[in-house]
Amino acid sequence: MRGHEDAFDSSRSAFAEVVDWLETDKAAGLTHAELEDQLGERGRELLRRMYQDHLALRAHEEARVEVTTPRGWRMAPWRKATPDPWPPSSVSSRSSGSPTATAAMPTCIPPTAR
Repeated sequence: MRGHEDAFDSSRSAFAEVVDWLETDKAAGLTHAELEDQLGERGRELLRRMYQDHLALRAHEEARVEVTTPRGWRMAPWRKATPDPWPPSSVSSRSSGSPTATAAMPTCIPPTAR
């Protein structure tokens, strides 16, 4: 997985944001407990970005495999229900106010469509 120097740019940016924040007067004015809470939140976001960057790098390098159902239907790649995958939203609301699921759904392509 070497050779993708920019694969972790988001993680590096998040780390720099945490360090920059620690150098502020606002951070210096927090109690130890408040500082620990803030670092916990910011640290989790940093770890989330590192994990996401790593998964994106792995996905980029993974071999693609065609999957066929027992009936001969070819599974198409997963498609996103929303244009932006982050933050993931398991529920969105319509104008009527009723929630609807927005999870990604697989698509099957019948054998005759190949």
